[in-house]
Amino acid sequence: MSQRIIGALLSILRVAGQTTPAGRTEAPALLRAAYLLSQDDQISVRILEAPELAEKPLRIDASGFIGLALAGRVHAGGRTIEQLETELRQRLQADIREPHVSVSIEEFRSQPVSVIGAVANPGVVQLSGHKTLAEVLSMVGGLKPDAELHREGYTPPRRGPHTGQWGTGRSQRTV
Repeated sequence: MSQRIIGALLSILRVAGQTTPAGRTEAPALLRAAYLLSQDDQISVRILEAPELAEKPLRIDASGFIGLALAGRVHAGGRTIEQLETELRQRLQADIREPHVSVSIEEFRSQPVSVIGAVANPGVVQLSGHKTLAEVLSMVGGLKPDAELHREGYTPPRRGPHTGQWGTGRSQRTV
């Protein structure tokens, strides 16, 4: 049972995208087409032809709107990243010929996640931003002594011998 729980947690954390060194989320294609933006998500909008507007973080307000120079007040809530990019392109065409628009998710709204199994304090935790499995487990007080995760393929984070980075316990050598 613990293996299924850990697998589900890993899936939830993976779907949130991966953070680049600059801190932006590179949204996988499935996320770009399926994730619906909502209140409290923080996004950045990059317009190639208007670098002065570049990547200023925007928080989606309680009514689902963002405010962007040249485009005005735009409804973002309930739309996918692709739909928002299309809407922004259409609005910007009045001022910019063939605008190139890119939307990135900086921070996801708080998401309730149920953590059950061999943990100290099972229950619902609110995830905001990017969290690793170790961080989520820490939020529920860690693992119980009888949790058999090593057998199930999870190795707790430790300092990697070749990278100087915290890793999964597996070798992270770069070639």
